[in-house]
Amino acid sequence: MTAGRSARAALRTWLIRLGSFVLAGLLLWLALRGADWEAVWDALRSANYFWVPPVVIVTIGAHWLRAVRWCIMMDALPEARQPTRRSVAFASLLVGYMANYAGPRLGELIRAGNVARYERLSFSSLMGTVVAERVLDVLTLAAGLATLPLIYGPELGAVVSRLVGAFSGVETASWWLVAAGGLVAALAGLWILFREPGDGTSRLGAILDTFRDGLLAVTRTGRSEALVGLTVAIWLCYAFMAWVPFAMLGYTTLFGISPLEAWALMIIGSFGVVLPAPGGIGTYHVITVEALALLHAMPGSEAATYALLTHTGQMVIYVLAGFAALIWIGPRLAHKPVDTEVSTV
Repeated sequence: MTAGRSARAALRTWLIRLGSFVLAGLLLWLALRGADWEAVWDALRSANYFWVPPVVIVTIGAHWLRAVRWCIMMDALPEARQPTRRSVAFASLLVGYMANYAGPRLGELIRAGNVARYERLSFSSLMGTVVAERVLDVLTLAAGLATLPLIYGPELGAVVSRLVGAFSGVETASWWLVAAGGLVAALAGLWILFREPGDGTSRLGAILDTFRDGLLAVTRTGRSEALVGLTVAIWLCYAFMAWVPFAMLGYTTLFGISPLEAWALMIIGSFGVVLPAPGGIGTYHVITVEALALLHAMPGSEAATYALLTHTGQMVIYVLAGFAALIWIGPRLAHKPVDTEVSTV
């Protein structure tokens, strides 16, 4: 009976992953179907790659800041006996970002499980801190959305209408699934937050209690200014990462894209990473190409070039950095905690 349930669970997992890759491929085709590939290749060959070292440094730096922010939350856990090692959190984060290209949010499980193993913390409490960290990012994204009307004004309405039309014909069912999943997650989160603590005799109750400890750790750090400062710094790094490809391709002058507008386009493109596709493949490209066409009258080939350079460049950085972190961590990488002794790193 147990083996049968495990096989069904594994099948569901692989079907979900397969569906996400099919969705990613379909949307990638939708975004790039009108591009002139010879023009795209010429633009990539003539790009100014002087900017590559700075963007690599900023990308890795943003993830170091994210690891430090995460450590502040983990240090506030009731079970934490000593500060979480920044190096372990950073390496686990990089491996997790690499794993996200294999399946949506797979990396969140891997990074939480690996830190749980090395730092002797419960997996459920660390997943609570991961969710809390994502809540901070969602709030930052919401604040970024509030800046868009100041930058683009009424032109945003056309973007929203066009994107809704582009997605509605391709993944109506997926939108409903995302909405339903978000509602279920929100209701479950509220129930976990406000339920009475268990007495420790129920395994599920104990897991929920430690998850809540992780979720509420963000309110118990005593370092709210540091959390806010780190969050702002992380998103400014992301804005720089969004602007650099425009400079590399010479689009800052050709299409009049300033760093402020690159910030706005980064906020819009962030929604492509939230949707259920591995690493934002396809979803990011559709949103970015449509936004560039409507807001800057950028032709399809140029918009596709920017989307490909941005997404592929970041993917290469994440994969190489994650692979290096995986080598550094060694064979003890885990996606769930274990009780055996582990060596320090």
